[in-house]
Formats: sequence, C-alpha cells, structure tokens
Amino acid sequence: MNILRMKKIGADQWTEVENPVSLQWSLTDLDSEDGNGRNQMGETFKDRISQKRQLSCSWAAMEGEKMKNLLSCLNDNFFEVEYPDALTGKRETSVFYVSSKQTPLYRFDAKTDQWLWTGLAATLVER
Repeated sequence: MNILRMKKIGADQWTEVENPVSLQWSLTDLDSEDGNGRNQMGETFKDRISQKRQLSCSWAAMEGEKMKNLLSCLNDNFFEVEYPDALTGKRETSVFYVSSKQTPLYRFDAKTDQWLWTGLAATLVER
C-alpha cells in the first residue's frame, strides 16, 4: 500500500505516487481575527475556528519521468489526498494544496535519456 494517493478534484481514479522517504504530519489551529489573548482577569482565551493538517513530505532521488508524474499530481490549485492521519489513527481523505515544491537537479543520464533529480520536498496544506 502506498503512503499517499492523489487525484484531481472530481476524478474517479486515484494516482499511486512514489512513497515519500519522510512524511511529517502536523495540525495547525486557525483562530478568528481577534480570537486569542487575555481578558481583564488575566485569563487566556482562544477562539479556534478550524484546524488544518499539513503534510511535509520529501521524496528520494528519481528519474525525470517519475518526477514528472509526481509533480503533475501536485500541480493543480487543489487536489484530493489519501494519507495516514495521526489524530484519527486511520487513512483519511481531504483536499490539499501545495505551499511550495523544491527539487534539485542532479544530472542528465544519457543511457536513459532522462534528467535525474536528487529528490523533492513539498508541503501539502489542507484547504
């Protein structure tokens, strides 16, 4: 079973993507504009309006065609991701976007006629 599966919004079929070598799950609170601070009694208050997951992923080196396939899954503004969720303890599906993508070039492999990339780092943020 792959760690992550992705698909375009409204698509029927999932795309099995390369397994990341590292996946860091995090949960971020979104507070209302004036939703946290201290009241006149000195007590802290917090008005959380939502929580959003982030998946910080990194993939190992790969050939150009595999990199192209992975990046094409991450290229839409929003896309669905099936992933292991630390909070629920099971696989979940949600809509994400990518905040950034970075992949350093290694070299061109004349034997396979492909570029080789040293890896990919991307942070997926829940919509």
